[in-house]
Amino acid sequence: MNQEQGKPIPWTRKLVVPMIAGAICGGLVAFATTQLFDTDWVGAAGPSRMFAGVIGALYVLLAVGVLVGAMSPALGEKYLQAEDADELREQQAMLVQSSFAMLAWGIGLFLLSLAAPVGPLAMPLVGIAVCVLMLAGIYFAWQSHRRSDELFAAVNSQATVYAYYLMFLVAGGWAVLAHLAVVPMFQPIDLITTFFVVALLAAFAAAGQRGMMVPR
Repeated sequence: MNQEQGKPIPWTRKLVVPMIAGAICGGLVAFATTQLFDTDWVGAAGPSRMFAGVIGALYVLLAVGVLVGAMSPALGEKYLQAEDADELREQQAMLVQSSFAMLAWGIGLFLLSLAAPVGPLAMPLVGIAVCVLMLAGIYFAWQSHRRSDELFAAVNSQATVYAYYLMFLVAGGWAVLAHLAVVPMFQPIDLITTFFVVALLAAFAAAGQRGMMVPR
């Protein structure tokens, strides 16, 4: 049990305060990213690339937050949903690998949003970097899964199922409506960004169903 001078940490500090702090940090990162895309350096990127950049930046923010908490359990127990610092120490290897995966994927998506011909970054270099980062993310995610205990392994499996059906619903439904000329067809980067958003939502949904989103 988390303790502070012999008393459990109040649920307001364990849940509400981290949520508010996370919302503020996320809002600042999103605002900074949109401001970047409004500069002359980026050019006329458009809403699809801007949204991809925001999602990539948020992935990086989440990855850094989890990584810091995993590497410093005494700090991490104050905002990560763990019973105490000892639990974070037990899960450290898994959380670090998971953070590396999210970091690689987030940077990859952010670079992709800045790629030429619309963006300022050279397309061949971005293509190579994104391929390396995506493969690195897959490697770290697999290493994280291998180090997961029974609960986290079950959450990973459930999140994968949720992501599959959500992608089928969102991307498939969008494609059907576009085929019927009800909505415009999505751009390739829209589909990639959708993968990222759906994966994150599925992970939170699976964790919430397993009771991992409440203070412990």
